[in-house]
Amino acid sequence: MSQESKIRVNVEGDLVSADRIYDFQTNEEEYYNRLKGWKNKLDFGQFVPGYNLLHGPPLNTPGSNNDNDYVIDEWVKLGQERKNEERNEHMQRAINNPDPRPPPAYPFRLPPCLPQKLRVEDPEQRNKVENLTPFLEDYILELDQGQRENFKDFVLGMKFLRPTLRKDGVDEFLPIYFHGTYPKTVVRAIRAGKAYRQANFSAETESASNHDYVHHVASRELPSPTQADRTHINKNLQRLSMPGHWVFLKTLYQNANGTFRRIVHLLVRLDEHDNIERRVVAKIQGFDSLYALQKELRKEFGLHHAVSNKGCRHILDAYGSSTRQRPDSPHLSYIYMDYAPFGDLVTLLRAIPQNTSQIPEPFIWIVFRGMAEALHVNFTGQMVSSTHPLPGTEHYTNDQIRPPEWRPITNTDIKTRNIVLGDGKKKHSAYKTPKMIDFGLAFRGKREFSILDKKLGIGTKGCRPPEMQYVPGGMFNSAEVNIQSDVFNVGLVIMGLMEGRGYRYEDPTQDAKHTEDYSGFYSHALESLVQSCVSLDPSNRPALYKILYETRVGLEKWEKVYGPVSDKTVDEIPDFARVDFKQEEFRVGEEAPESVVRQVKKRKSGETAQDEQLSPRQSRRKSSENVAPATPKGRPARLRLKLKPRTKTTVSASTREPSGSGPLQDEEEEELPSAESPRTKRSQYAGKTAASSTSSSQEKT
Repeated sequence: MSQESKIRVNVEGDLVSADRIYDFQTNEEEYYNRLKGWKNKLDFGQFVPGYNLLHGPPLNTPGSNNDNDYVIDEWVKLGQERKNEERNEHMQRAINNPDPRPPPAYPFRLPPCLPQKLRVEDPEQRNKVENLTPFLEDYILELDQGQRENFKDFVLGMKFLRPTLRKDGVDEFLPIYFHGTYPKTVVRAIRAGKAYRQANFSAETESASNHDYVHHVASRELPSPTQADRTHINKNLQRLSMPGHWVFLKTLYQNANGTFRRIVHLLVRLDEHDNIERRVVAKIQGFDSLYALQKELRKEFGLHHAVSNKGCRHILDAYGSSTRQRPDSPHLSYIYMDYAPFGDLVTLLRAIPQNTSQIPEPFIWIVFRGMAEALHVNFTGQMVSSTHPLPGTEHYTNDQIRPPEWRPITNTDIKTRNIVLGDGKKKHSAYKTPKMIDFGLAFRGKREFSILDKKLGIGTKGCRPPEMQYVPGGMFNSAEVNIQSDVFNVGLVIMGLMEGRGYRYEDPTQDAKHTEDYSGFYSHALESLVQSCVSLDPSNRPALYKILYETRVGLEKWEKVYGPVSDKTVDEIPDFARVDFKQEEFRVGEEAPESVVRQVKKRKSGETAQDEQLSPRQSRRKSSENVAPATPKGRPARLRLKLKPRTKTTVSASTREPSGSGPLQDEEEEELPSAESPRTKRSQYAGKTAASSTSSSQEKT
């Protein structure tokens, strides 16, 4: 008996050999080979062990000729009946209970760190790394334009890091893994490929971070949401207790070519006078794998929602989320959030003319305090009062203020673009309220990052503290990434506001210092607190209570010298303390733009025209659609059917059509790939079967 066959799996109290759960039967393997499309193969490969884990193993041993096709029959049945949730439950069960047998030579496991030299010396091996095989060149044609560069970098990174993947015959596994359930490893491979490309091909300008998505001014025209998007958003906003008809107003951002594709739309609801009544932002992200979508959505929205409902005004409100499964990737996730009408800190910095006066210190203290309050919620799960901490408690350590039942949240991606500006608070109505957004890179509790993670970099380049990147011989390569890392990020944001143009931290071996041409004139208290936050050693950075206390007291001291700004309107504070914020667009209570009003009127006129085209009987039926129509006495009700040629749906072992059972359908999707698309075209055998069935039905009709 082999060592692997001795491994047992607990199935409803019985210990079963792992190979009977996770390995295909002969008929299942044949069916798998006949499936068309990588998505179908991947899903079926997860469905079989998930089904076996619930119902027990097959009667025969793996590889035997088993006449029982109940696993395949169940797969096909759920596909025909469009019971996507039941399918997903089986597949998720397999993901939650992975094969316990260690693979002897797992080709996709990445080494712990990148080699010092990003180059392959042997010409033959370098050719295999840098050039795609004909198989992969053909496969790339199946991908969306936005996916192709990522896939090329993925293949480049995998072949560079894993020489076993350069062998012939291994290529077919790469597309499956690219669309698999481990997005973190895929992203790491993509980053490794980009690093290899930059070191060996040409210097490429680094693109914007995948998570830069809000209130970004773009020179090109951004696309409107599709009709399927609008329908889906309206349906789910109703579910989230936000009734009414929501109309698209503006696209705020699009990132179509990043590792995570996303687009952000602003929608509004109008009152009866065509005035804007409420605003909401819908952030849409695309994923190649349904499981990657669910995993990332649970993380990003779950963490954001966990802290946005704590009452802190310095974290943007997250209302809810939804998913839309499409016939083909990308599958879409939706996150619904509040709208911050005054842009982000990048917008504010870009609006400041060069060689002009500095950003007023009171506003910098407000941003500093606001981000400290947000970090306090992330770390403790509790909102802090504006008068706290009290004198004598400012020396409390982070461990002293965290409740034991709360698992801290570390953001890792706090930067000027991820801080937006909302309406001013009552106490500081002369200034806009800074709000933290984007929890896409956040994590909860403790997390161990490998050397490779830190070599590729955590967070956004130019904003990473020393412990979030790798430096050969660095003192903090093994330091923990936690709340002190977020404190460093906040310090860089404040330093960027003081510089008046942002700040990029490039050398993790040196302290973050002001640039040579820095001419800011700020208080010693502000300068000292910022420098302590960006200390190289995480243990030397101040605790949260220290920052909260110093920011509150710092603003109070400034007001004693230069005059109060608290409880004052913008007209009541000195000119030198004012900030020129972006003008608010689409204010609540104001009349909506004409284009939005036309959308609403067009919708209403369409409904009216539809009613006018109905026959009298249909019109009466529509007006009383909630009342059951009475049947005339003495005459049975007749059911009028519009006959269509029937297609054969009964599935047998000999005529089962594999490719039709794979893609999970979505009725809301407005456009499907063409019939010639390699990812969706059916097999010749299936086409003949469907054609003969339809022809036979038409003859009978």
